[in-house]
Amino acid sequence: MKIAILSDIHGNHLALKEVMGKIRNLKIKQLFVLGDIVGYYYHPDKVIKLLKSFRKEMILGNHDIMLKEAAEDKFKAKKIKEKYGSGISMALKSLDKQTIKELTSLPSVKTVEIDGIRFLICHGSPWNRDLYIYPDADQSTLRKCTNYGTDFVLMGHTHYPFVYKYDKATLVNAGSVGQARDTGGSASWALIDTSRKTVEIKRTPYETGKIICEVKKEDPDHPYLHEVLIRNSKETVKQKYVIRNKKA
Repeated sequence: MKIAILSDIHGNHLALKEVMGKIRNLKIKQLFVLGDIVGYYYHPDKVIKLLKSFRKEMILGNHDIMLKEAAEDKFKAKKIKEKYGSGISMALKSLDKQTIKELTSLPSVKTVEIDGIRFLICHGSPWNRDLYIYPDADQSTLRKCTNYGTDFVLMGHTHYPFVYKYDKATLVNAGSVGQARDTGGSASWALIDTSRKTVEIKRTPYETGKIICEVKKEDPDHPYLHEVLIRNSKETVKQKYVIRNKKA
């Protein structure tokens, strides 16, 4: 079976639409969604609609937690908007109460078995949803991530993709669909083939112009939100992810 690993979509339905087109072309039926459906950008309702027809396992991200906090506390909502922009406040307007409840009630960590292969899916790290695990993390941290008795450990959160192999386990950071931070205008996701037990980081380009215009209109005081969407995008950038093969 082929499984698509998607993380950190962040309300960017334009990026997700292009990714879903690739997923359909590859006849992928199973998705793992590693958190942060909402935040930063403005159309989580369209994101959820795009994901709806697929079989999927989903977990909670830190921005999904912010959605719950903002729904419950107006002061907290104001602080989140000041720091991260209008993504969360617009999610509150576009998502109905039942959808918000379902989204914010997801587990933080989940173990799934498919075709005899065990997956641990998390957002930041298996032991801390908010911990950033970057490609250049120290070996002890990376090895700790693989020490959960599963064949794969899947994560997102950093928006930087990589693959790390240690002993019999493979750690995969799928990067970000909605806000890749190494190469703008290129959605990052991962593809796992259970029949071959392989993983591949995928890149799917998308047009950023429309969402950049939205950011400039809705969040003019948060230039990072549109600048990151074109970071390095004018260069010819080869796939950037780290593969390390280590054995005990």
